[in-house]
Amino acid sequence: MSQPSTPNAFSLGPFVDAERLAALEANVAAAAGEGARDVTIDLAELTVLEPLVIKALIRMLRSVTGFGGRIHLTVGRKAVRETLRVTGLDNLFAIVESAA
Repeated sequence: MSQPSTPNAFSLGPFVDAERLAALEANVAAAAGEGARDVTIDLAELTVLEPLVIKALIRMLRSVTGFGGRIHLTVGRKAVRETLRVTGLDNLFAIVESAA
């Protein structure tokens, strides 16, 4: 999992597994616990939004909002945007279009 240069910004990368998601969740929870109120998760490299990722995003959302913060998702692929829309998650997260 790479970490963009922006503070409190995390990148999931193109390949997802349970270990990678657990590390991301731990990093996001730590940032929220240390006072981060705006957290950005870069999903621009994902080609599809799998159920495993959706569950992790919801857990991270609960963690961050529990500290009074919010999560911004950077999305690049149409399929990922559409999944967020169909599931209603686009109403829970701030969605930012990827510049790439």
